[in-house]
Amino acid sequence: MYNRIPDLLFSDMSLYSVLEAHIKKAQQKVDEIPREKFLASSDELIFEHVWEERFVHALVLQEDAMTMKDEEIQIEVQAFLRDGFVKVPGIKVTVSIPYTGDSNLWTMRPSSSSSVSPYGNVRRSRGDNDGILDVIIEQAASDPQEKIKNELDRNLGYLKDYITNQKLEIDVANTKLEPIIRKAIGDRRGKLGRHDEIVKMLGIPLERKEGAPSLKQIVLEKKTVKPLPSAPKEVKEYGISDGDYEHILSVIRHEGATFESTPKTYKGWARLILEISY
Repeated sequence: MYNRIPDLLFSDMSLYSVLEAHIKKAQQKVDEIPREKFLASSDELIFEHVWEERFVHALVLQEDAMTMKDEEIQIEVQAFLRDGFVKVPGIKVTVSIPYTGDSNLWTMRPSSSSSVSPYGNVRRSRGDNDGILDVIIEQAASDPQEKIKNELDRNLGYLKDYITNQKLEIDVANTKLEPIIRKAIGDRRGKLGRHDEIVKMLGIPLERKEGAPSLKQIVLEKKTVKPLPSAPKEVKEYGISDGDYEHILSVIRHEGATFESTPKTYKGWARLILEISY
């Protein structure tokens, strides 16, 4: 007889009690959603959010991926013919089995179970929905080798029986979730609708919590402003007075008369002006 006490599984609490409390909390989860987020989300989106959080993932052993290692150890066995224990050469085999499902289920006893609890060391991953189960078997080196296999098969059999019985209860609980969540969403919608009717009746704006997001973004419409007409550009008009005009005409007439009376004097000048012009 060995003095190592294995880590017993499925032995801490009732699975039925935990599942009942888990289901009831689904309605509470709906009511805990902030009013602003609830009103801004569709019923289906809220359902999926609460469903994913409340849905229980049953344990599944990945037996096709299990590995093992062995090592030589010294183990204590009960001494015959006298009280106490003595150390003898032994062998330690660790069989590691990956699993998926809620790691908390390893501590919960299903309603239907045997008087013998399987054992193993649970190594959770960073999340709660997978990990590794280590089944450790030790025996004296002088014991028959097939004894290790028989012990492993026996423990695995109990493990699978407990997991199967757990799944039966979990499936029932998960089935109850949908109508409970949908009813809770409908009840919350109705309650908020009655609140809105009271607000409309009183005509007093609700006090908003500091930092609460707006339900609908205010759209600012850009108004097109028609521009004012431009001021007319000042147009300068150039001209002369009537007196100046008559004076210019008189000068032209006088010079013309002078050209006609003395043509020889201006004959050369006329030719020069024509050459310069061309």
